[in-house]
Amino acid sequence: MKEFDVEKSKSILLFISLLFATIYIPLSFCVYSPYCYDYNYYLAQDSIDMASYNQATTNLREFFRYSSNLDYEGFNSKEVAHLSEVRTIYDFLLVMFILSLFSLFFTFDKKKVRKYTKYNIYTVLGLLVIIPFFIPVWVLMHSIFFSNLLWMNTPNELSYYIFSDMFFRNIMLFVIVFTIIENGLIRLVINKNKGK
Repeated sequence: MKEFDVEKSKSILLFISLLFATIYIPLSFCVYSPYCYDYNYYLAQDSIDMASYNQATTNLREFFRYSSNLDYEGFNSKEVAHLSEVRTIYDFLLVMFILSLFSLFFTFDKKKVRKYTKYNIYTVLGLLVIIPFFIPVWVLMHSIFFSNLLWMNTPNELSYYIFSDMFFRNIMLFVIVFTIIENGLIRLVINKNKGK
């Protein structure tokens, strides 16, 4: 029987934790801050006025942060049920992020982090191949993560205009670009302090 390789396991954990943490930061920015929603308004402006859109997205962000119920009148019970499921996933991702930070603290190795930031950049760049096939991939992801069809919005629902395919595609591109910048900065800092 093979002996458990502690160093190899720590290296794998370090790589996964660093990748997850640097992806989560821009993703959480899009989920909990107003900026991505504000930017998205140009996609929905022909179907909903700005005041209603801002009220809905503010209520949604507060709901995700547990500072409010999802009670904006534009959301129906189906949308509330689905967005409650989405919030549960975001909660899980937050827990994983915190665990990743703990993991990084205990497994940190400057030389390995420098190497893994390069791997992370290549990994997230690889996600660009999804862009031309975004819709079928998005449908597949929803069929995996949700056991119902509540996520399928119709033109009669507010979520249809807030969460367009282009909105999620833009978020994906933002996360990819920001994750590359994060890992590039980490490499830069480590290289600058090399030998210290």
